Amino acid sequence: MSTRRTGGATRSQMNAPTERRTAAFWPADATRRDILARVLREEQSVSELARRYDMSFAAVQKHVAVLERAGLIVKRARGRERVVNAELAMIQRASQLLRAHEHFDQERATDSPDSDDVWRMSVLKIPQPDDVTPSTRGDLTNVRFLKSDVNSPLIEAGDYTYYDDEGAGGRFEEVNVKYLYGPQRLIIGRFTALGPGVTFLMPGGNHPMVGPSTYPFTMFGGTWGDNTLETFMAIEQPADTVVGNDVWIGREATIMPGISIGDGAIIGAHSVVTRNVEPYAIVAGHPARRIRVRFAPEDVQRLMSSRWWDWPIELITEHAATIMAGTPAELTAIDDERRNT
Repeated sequence: MSTRRTGGATRSQMNAPTERRTAAFWPADATRRDILARVLREEQSVSELARRYDMSFAAVQKHVAVLERAGLIVKRARGRERVVNAELAMIQRASQLLRAHEHFDQERATDSPDSDDVWRMSVLKIPQPDDVTPSTRGDLTNVRFLKSDVNSPLIEAGDYTYYDDEGAGGRFEEVNVKYLYGPQRLIIGRFTALGPGVTFLMPGGNHPMVGPSTYPFTMFGGTWGDNTLETFMAIEQPADTVVGNDVWIGREATIMPGISIGDGAIIGAHSVVTRNVEPYAIVAGHPARRIRVRFAPEDVQRLMSSRWWDWPIELITEHAATIMAGTPAELTAIDDERRNT
């Protein structure tokens, strides 16, 4: 193991959380290390850096954005150019933060999530998944992380999944989820976006459709309940309603009971989803029908294998631009590198 000194400690002395923070402070990517060294010596324009490294302007912008988010460099306009610079004081501040958290970790002698949260907030400025209104924009309080905004044990929501309540207030489980009587659950993955007015109809609202009448005699109890309970319990019920990871459900869409929506799918605004939706499909309409699949089958397989939403949040943050606008092959390459380090 390398023993290069970083932030007052050798690599061999660092525990797991400290090494993760060091990756932010002292970038693991050789190009970023070189960019940091160059801008410490003198101000550099992004276009100059692109020529120096024989890469596209957009690629250099990604490297610069990672360093900027880590608080190691500053980007500003110079005429029509974008220039970057860094000062030793900025590096020293990041180093001091690193040493402080390293000391904290050594005292705790555990991989403390609290310590990691402080590091993210102080340097990387990553939203915390347990926050209800996570945006740093004061005008965006209508966007709420779902994980900490539900109390029902029948709803499970993954980290960074949000819904937009348009400031209307009211709890998601009361306003957006109907007939949540159980035992079926609503399960939503990570990094999924729910537009305003999205509604989930749960199986508790279903009426029996196996015989001549759909009237819910059992619901009223008494002799009606006694005479029909056994029959009602024998009727097959829908399964859990499951929404995958990285799904976008548009405004006022309705999801019918027991539906499964695959990872990466898009549900059009005002759609009524009555059938399962395959991964990375786009559906819309009333009832919703498949418009197309977003990627070729081999690319869908790449995305399902790399599962970027399960990466460490620091890695997601570093490669957010590629996740938004890159290719499935690029995500596969990042995932392969992650698994091999």
